[in-house]
Amino acid sequence: MTKTTSQPKHAIRSSDVARIQGAVAKPLGGQIPKGNYVGRLQRVVAGQTTPKKTK
Repeated sequence: MTKTTSQPKHAIRSSDVARIQGAVAKPLGGQIPKGNYVGRLQRVVAGQTTPKKTK
């Protein structure tokens, strides 16, 4: 059995959230229910800062 880490390979991007939002909204007729996890994902992505590159 292999041990997995809980850390993702890369940070979630706004394009990832848009893809998830579309997948959630499609079967619901284009509507996202209030309080859905997609809104929380959007807040997390909006609050992320990109690390500064060092020389």
